Amino acid sequence: MQFTTTITGEQVENFCKSTADENPIHNQQHMRELGKEIVVPGLYIFSLIVNFLQKNESLNFNTFRIFFGNIVGINEAIDLGFERSPISESQRYLFARTGADCFSLDNSRSFADIRSNGIGMEERGRHVPITYNKEQVHIFRKLLGLSNAALLSFLFSVSLASPMLISTIRKPVTDVDKEIAMLFNKSVYPEGISPLYQSLEIFRLENSTILEPEGQVDYWVQLEKEKAGKFYAANVSCGQSGKVMYNSRYRLVAVPNKVMLRMVRELKNQGSKKVEEAKTLNSGRTLA
Repeated sequence: MQFTTTITGEQVENFCKSTADENPIHNQQHMRELGKEIVVPGLYIFSLIVNFLQKNESLNFNTFRIFFGNIVGINEAIDLGFERSPISESQRYLFARTGADCFSLDNSRSFADIRSNGIGMEERGRHVPITYNKEQVHIFRKLLGLSNAALLSFLFSVSLASPMLISTIRKPVTDVDKEIAMLFNKSVYPEGISPLYQSLEIFRLENSTILEPEGQVDYWVQLEKEKAGKFYAANVSCGQSGKVMYNSRYRLVAVPNKVMLRMVRELKNQGSKKVEEAKTLNSGRTLA
C-alpha cells in the first residue's frame, strides 16, 4: 500500500519547530543562500510512513530498521508506503520513492517487524534530559494527523532524539565523543565534515506508553567508534518517569559537507548560478 505526497517548506518548518531541530539543511534562508532546496528530515518521512502503516495494519510492530539511502527535497512528489516481505509473515518493507527508494541502501531495505527481543541497552551511557511543551506536541500531532496517543508518543520521542543527538555530540565527554566532535572543527577540517545518519534501528519495548502532555523525555546516549574518522555508532535509550520506551542504534558515517550538498537539488530559477564548494553549513550540522 502507498500514498503520494509532496512535502512543503512550511511543513518542514513546523516539524522542526515541534522537535526543536535547528539543523540548517532544513532552514529555508540558509539553503537559499547556498542555492539549494530545503532537505526534508528523514524522521519526518519515517513518521509519515509508520503512521500510515499502523492505520492500515492491525499488527503491533515493535522493531524498525531504517536505511537513509538518499536525500528528499521539498516540493518533490514522493511515494510513501509499505509492502509485505517474503522473508517473514510479520515483516513489512517501508519505502520512500522518488524514482529510486530513498529508504534503501545498496541491497538493504527499511522494514518494520515484530520481534520478541531487541537492542538491550536500557539506561546505559550519558543521561540527556530534553524538555518539551504542549505546543510542540500539538504541532506534531496535527502535522502527522496522528490519532493514536501511544503512536504519537513513540514517533515524537524518536523525532526529538535527532536534535538531542546533535547537541550531545557537541558537548563531548568521552574520548569517542571528542573524536566525533572533532569532525565539526573547522580549524581541523576547513571544508567541514559531519556524521550523517546511515541507518537507524529501533526496538520498542512497550507499545502502550504515553508521554505526559508536557515535561521531560530522558535519553541515555553512548557513542562508539567503528572506524576512526569514518564510521561511528550511537546507542540511544529513551524513557520517561523511570520507564524505558525504546532502545535504538544509529550508524553514522563521516561525510564532507560539500559531498552532502551535491546530493541536494538546486533551487529552481537559479539559472546558471553555481554554489561554491568551499561553502559549508553555518554550524556544520548535517545530521539527517
